[in-house]
Amino acid sequence: MSSLGLKRLSQIEENKIVITDSLLTPAYPVVLPDTAKAEFLKQLAFPNIRNKNNKVVYYQEMYNRAYILNHQKADDEMVKLLASNIWYDPQKTWKTYELIKTLVENQDKMNKLTGNGEKIKMNQAIKTNLDELKNIINGG
Repeated sequence: MSSLGLKRLSQIEENKIVITDSLLTPAYPVVLPDTAKAEFLKQLAFPNIRNKNNKVVYYQEMYNRAYILNHQKADDEMVKLLASNIWYDPQKTWKTYELIKTLVENQDKMNKLTGNGEKIKMNQAIKTNLDELKNIINGG
């Protein structure tokens, strides 16, 4: 199990750090080989992190890779991002994270909705998220 968090400096208190988002990965078996654990460790290994310009973008890429691996059920094609070149553009990386986060949140909300009207609206929002994500995956 790993814990990651996106942090920033507090805008209210000087020299304080605020955690804006956090991620807790599933627990992996310690003794038995596990393909999910191997993929997780591979993706977060230093040689596989593409943008090492500074600590902020390095950590952001690590967090985003872990987030994608943790939520890959949201869209099967999302894993293609791990091998893409979006990591060289911090703005695109951040936009992609926000898009995936919104997609995951919308899918969670969808599972809790009961009314058909609400489900239709949420389905449209999810479809929009997926279309935007596919555009990024395909180099857009």
